Amino acid sequence: MNPLLAGKAGLVTGAASGIGRACAIRFAQEGAAVIVADLERAREGGDETVQIIEQAGGQAEFAACDVSSAHDNEALVARVVERFGRLDFAHNNAGIGVSAPLHETTDEDFDATIAVNLRGTFLGMKHQIRQMLAGGGGAIVNTSSNAGLGAVLGLSAYTASKHGIVGLTKNAAAEYADDGIRVNAVCPAAIMTPLLAKGTPERQREILAPQAMSRVGRPEEVAAALSASVLAAADAGHASPRRVRQPSDAHVESERIGRQKRNALGQQPRTLFLAHRQRAVGADDPPPRDVAVDVAQGRAAEARRARREVAVGPDKALRDRPHGVQHLLG
Repeated sequence: MNPLLAGKAGLVTGAASGIGRACAIRFAQEGAAVIVADLERAREGGDETVQIIEQAGGQAEFAACDVSSAHDNEALVARVVERFGRLDFAHNNAGIGVSAPLHETTDEDFDATIAVNLRGTFLGMKHQIRQMLAGGGGAIVNTSSNAGLGAVLGLSAYTASKHGIVGLTKNAAAEYADDGIRVNAVCPAAIMTPLLAKGTPERQREILAPQAMSRVGRPEEVAAALSASVLAAADAGHASPRRVRQPSDAHVESERIGRQKRNALGQQPRTLFLAHRQRAVGADDPPPRDVAVDVAQGRAAEARRARREVAVGPDKALRDRPHGVQHLLG
């Protein structure tokens, strides 16, 4: 069987480490040529990502990019096209975070977080979509977070930026559905990245506590869910799943819009629930398989969950949910 992304080319920002590195490697394993993008000061890590890909027989190149810069984002897209002749996908993953209560968050830290996480995603999408419109379509994935779906204590600026990413993703998915461009967001819970590793053990336990699973996820698990559930879905031309909610056990909830854009009456698109249970995924493992669940069954499950929360309270209902059907707060 041919690799799922054979002949495709794209970019990943924040790819010198963490989720970005894991996704760049995974896309290359699936046959794609990848531009590995990160800050100039992260070049050593970016070159290491490139080396890993090339040693496995893939194609990759490092490109310095400050995602908060419009010029850098435009130049990054141009470099992909110059190097590989096309832009089929983009993963806007670069991000930063500041851990502090809202009243102790400095104006400078708030502005920097919004500039990288939200403005960076906006600028990336802006130039990526322009190229994809000219090239006949493509796929964009934005890294949001469970903080983009609900509250995370001590991360006000980060939470605001990640909620914004979800909003941008929804809007772009609706605006460009008829142009062959699928726009999605992946919303991981606690993943062992450099950002999480900087926190104290106590802080890491606080972030992990709301999850159904009692372990921190690995970047490779996000990459597996992302490549299998979004970019590699060759038959998903009419399905535009917008949010991939991912606690460590990779529950996936997708909303299909296709050509069903919101009309003047504000009609909501139909919802298709997708879920899969995922064990720890190694480099040589096949991508996990998505299991489509009937819309009516999905709605019935939501109704049962609501009744359970009324009966025992939302906190206990959350703790009691089996890992494979975990829903995030928000």
